[in-house]
Amino acid sequence: MEILPTHCARLDANKKLVVSAILVSNENRQPINETRSFETMTVQLLALQNWLTG
Repeated sequence: MEILPTHCARLDANKKLVVSAILVSNENRQPINETRSFETMTVQLLALQNWLTG
């Protein structure tokens, strides 16, 4: 039996911007891909944290 991850995230960070991409499998094992950008200010980084943990 092969184990496949159901959640995966990628972050690309620079001085002013963090781009995050997530790949999530739904109940039918179909991948759902979503990408969002966040500024590096504290409020935006907390929004990134909430998005990744949600």
